[in-house]
Amino acid sequence: MIWSLYGDPAVRLTLDSEGDETTDRAVHTVGRNSRLLRNHQYVSAVLALRCGSHRQDWHNACWERMKDERGGFDPMDLDVVAKLSEAVEAAEAAALANGEIEDGDYLFAEVFTATSETAVPLPRDVFDGPRDARWDYDRESGNYRRTRG
Repeated sequence: MIWSLYGDPAVRLTLDSEGDETTDRAVHTVGRNSRLLRNHQYVSAVLALRCGSHRQDWHNACWERMKDERGGFDPMDLDVVAKLSEAVEAAEAAALANGEIEDGDYLFAEVFTATSETAVPLPRDVFDGPRDARWDYDRESGNYRRTRG
């Protein structure tokens, strides 16, 4: 979504005259396409309407619990990953059989606010449902930070 606001992701390198060594650090920048904000300064935010799954939420929470119980694990240790995967699958099957996992999907909004100086800011109480997320630009760091959800 961020690229739709600012343009295609790109990395710029400056090479020496022979073209085989860089003369400066790589710079993360944007390309030409989708420079929405530069052409439309009135845009306050971009919204992505996303679909979530109660089953996937349960699955993710189970993984986190198991990782926490073990104090974390090395994701490159395939034996441990396989054992954890089996444990999560067994727990999920039991939870499904017991009706512990809610059926169905839900929609939620993920909002990326714009940095336009002239646009009317999107109010904080818009798209603030329990599962909605908001990303605001932090001028100090130059990055987007999740500020809700």
